[in-house]
Amino acid sequence: RQPKFAVIENVPGLLTAPFVPGSKRIYFDYIQSRFKKDGYHIEKLRIGSGHVSAPFIRERLLLVAVSKCLELDWERATPWQDQARDAVERIRLTQKNRGIEPGYFMRVDGNPPELAQPIGVKSGDGVVRKQRIASGNALDPRIAAIALHRILYLHQSIRVAGKVH
Repeated sequence: RQPKFAVIENVPGLLTAPFVPGSKRIYFDYIQSRFKKDGYHIEKLRIGSGHVSAPFIRERLLLVAVSKCLELDWERATPWQDQARDAVERIRLTQKNRGIEPGYFMRVDGNPPELAQPIGVKSGDGVVRKQRIASGNALDPRIAAIALHRILYLHQSIRVAGKVH
């Protein structure tokens, strides 16, 4: 049995990356065709990490694949962009109410020993620069939550024997 839902989180460059270096074939087209062949409807969303107060500015690509065996009323479904906008507002409100400032999650903010030099301290050291780049590429759970909320919303919209589940 195949899963009802699948999620991919990656960089937006995935949308235009070649299948193999030098090829005109796009890797994302391959991903889409495989999901469609395997019986999935696909939704994709580009979102800037700055929208959820991440300390780094970058875009992320979220892809949610929904099994076509599920009977969803796509005409009545709230567009994902609208849900994402609402989720971002909830995240910001929660952070404001908790007094959370924009920044790294606690583990990185606490300057773990793996970082050669604390965040915010200038360094010409290439190793420190690479560590900071790597920490900026970490999956922000606030971005992942946007895909999870979409799945939960769609799951609640499943029709079971003509009734909404």
